[in-house]
Amino acid sequence: MDVVLRIVVGLLLLAHGLVHLLYFVTSADDPKFPFTITSSWLVPEPARRPVATVLVAVTIVAFALLGLAVWGCRGWRRSGRGSRSSGRWPRSRC
Repeated sequence: MDVVLRIVVGLLLLAHGLVHLLYFVTSADDPKFPFTITSSWLVPEPARRPVATVLVAVTIVAFALLGLAVWGCRGWRRSGRGSRSSGRWPRSRC
């Protein structure tokens, strides 16, 4: 059951990160559409698209890494001889 829960939570985190791509949908004609970068009180007009692109990319990468962490992937942590974590962490399958 623990494995199924980790898979489901990881998939939900990954899907939540991908939802942020809706900021770049241009065919949303509904004025109540919540995802828009056309108006901002903080970022001026010429910088909106680049700032939004960077923020959405960082958000997607962060949620993807969080989903992988829930699945048990260790990332870039060293696991070999002389590593401080070699005795504490089990080998990852990712």
